[in-house]
Amino acid sequence: MRTSEERSERILKKWQGARRAQKKRRIAFLSSACALLLVVSLVLFVPYDKTPDKLTKYAKSEYYDLINTIYLQNYVAPTANNRFESLLNFFLRSKANGGGDGNDMNMGAPMEPDEAPDDGEATTGTQKYEEVTDNQEAGVIEGDLIKRSDRYVYYLADNGTLYVYEIAGTETACVGTYSLSGLFGEKAQYYWMNEAELFLSADCSTVTVAISYYDYQVAKTLLISLDVRDPASITERARVTVDGRMRAIRSVNGKLLIIGLYHMRNVDFDDPKTFVPSYEKDGESILVAGKDILLPETSMYDRYTVVTMVDEATLELCSSAAVLSCSETVYVSENAVYVTQSEPDVNDQPDNYRISTTRSEIAVIGYDGDGLDALGVMKVAGEINDQYAMDEKDGVLRVVSTVTYSRFRVTYSAFGETESMLLSSNGRYACLTCVDLSTMTPIGRVNGFASGETVTSVRFREDLVYVCTAEMTMFTDPVFVFDLSDPKNIKSKDTGTIDGYSTSLIELPNGDLLGIGFGEDAVTLKVEVYRETEDAVVSVDAYEWFGCSYATDYHAYLIDRENGYFGIPIWDMGSDSPVYILLSYDGETLTEEDAIPFRGGTSLVRGLLIDGYFYLFMSEGAFTVMPFPGNVIP
Repeated sequence: MRTSEERSERILKKWQGARRAQKKRRIAFLSSACALLLVVSLVLFVPYDKTPDKLTKYAKSEYYDLINTIYLQNYVAPTANNRFESLLNFFLRSKANGGGDGNDMNMGAPMEPDEAPDDGEATTGTQKYEEVTDNQEAGVIEGDLIKRSDRYVYYLADNGTLYVYEIAGTETACVGTYSLSGLFGEKAQYYWMNEAELFLSADCSTVTVAISYYDYQVAKTLLISLDVRDPASITERARVTVDGRMRAIRSVNGKLLIIGLYHMRNVDFDDPKTFVPSYEKDGESILVAGKDILLPETSMYDRYTVVTMVDEATLELCSSAAVLSCSETVYVSENAVYVTQSEPDVNDQPDNYRISTTRSEIAVIGYDGDGLDALGVMKVAGEINDQYAMDEKDGVLRVVSTVTYSRFRVTYSAFGETESMLLSSNGRYACLTCVDLSTMTPIGRVNGFASGETVTSVRFREDLVYVCTAEMTMFTDPVFVFDLSDPKNIKSKDTGTIDGYSTSLIELPNGDLLGIGFGEDAVTLKVEVYRETEDAVVSVDAYEWFGCSYATDYHAYLIDRENGYFGIPIWDMGSDSPVYILLSYDGETLTEEDAIPFRGGTSLVRGLLIDGYFYLFMSEGAFTVMPFPGNVIP
């Protein structure tokens, strides 16, 4: 039996042991807490590296510049300096959003739902080629839904069928058809028959059709060459597929130039096939060379505009070039392809203000009989309305654009930098720029004319350019004419104010200008003739149809300058049906000759005047023929 001293000593030792154990646990806990705090500090407060990777592993690739551009366009630097700030911003946003999940939505760019005849007549064999499309450039033939020889009319209808009609006045009949709707097989998820284009060869033996379609969510363009020497038995000669949805197509000196929009998917920099467009040649898929890809400052990280050259007679692919951008407007001269892309140009101002002004980058791809050559990129102020707002002459590109500008106040908060627009500081004006193509720099400019207005239509005629502008809510239409004979010393005059505004301009043989557009409101068609005087541009005569909408596709208009006839498809709201209006102009007066009901869409109908008869081709291959008077202009 232990004594009291032994029991006390034992209890003391046990208590001391417990104290030592507790002390060890506290030390261990504090050590763990310090270690955890150190780890948390390292995790939360170590600064983010906001410098993009150099991707030097691809330095020897011909696509190194392209890879870096795509990577940098897609790279988003952290807005916070470390993870602690990221968490703080997360909770602040959650609280500001009423306890939401705090997720940010990253909205990207919108998805998109893609030997030739001369500009006159050519005779080969038993038929003679007759040009019916009003081409912007001499020698640069534009695709259309209709082409003709002196014997046959070839029309591509909205049901995907090519119809061949033998020209015989009121005895005209369809003598052959060829269905294109079954060409794509099971792979085609959708095809754009309403965007299809066709060409007729100089010897009138071949029709070439271009149609874009989706192949498992990848846009492609199919070209098919058809032997039409026997319209009753049309056969396929050749076909080829190129990447991208067709935006435009031209025929020049026996070559087809296809301009398409190509969208990258599942990019892997180790595999150029995933981010470089390609074309097929001799059964082999060939990537566009790195030197043939232009990289504008406003490059799109996931889209190209691809230009492909194809031999029209054989459909053999000759060459391809590309621009890392989403083309908005395409203009093709006799020397080059021009594709445009616009974006805001933002400049910081004193007192936390910014001014955002629109500008456009124009990529230039030259071409000749051998192939394509990526020449470079130029910049101009404003947005370019359409192909007719650009023109190349004597080594100078002349461009008309609309400049819009806005003033922003910049504020700062826990959420980062934000902008609030000051509506009173918004504005717009028109701009004319002349660019020296040898240096890609402006040499002349008229900046700020038509203040508060938008460019609605443009037409170049040698050293003159006619520009219609409008204050879009007031429907007023000044017409400016500029003398560009000396691009460094541009002279101008204008009409003052005329009601309505034109969306298309047509030059007339006597020097007048015919405008098709709106009258006093958005449901009135107005066709007006302008004439240039010594110090102004004046209205000669006008024709109006109230309560309608009209086709804005330039190819939908019948334009017979020499005989003074013009056809315009409209949708008449009173009868709720389409009507084709035929007008004549005798040099002083516009006269309605006829108003012909038809069926189908206003942009797909086509009218022709041939040997005293008017022909109208419409939906699903239906057509009408009627006798028509002869020459109106003496």
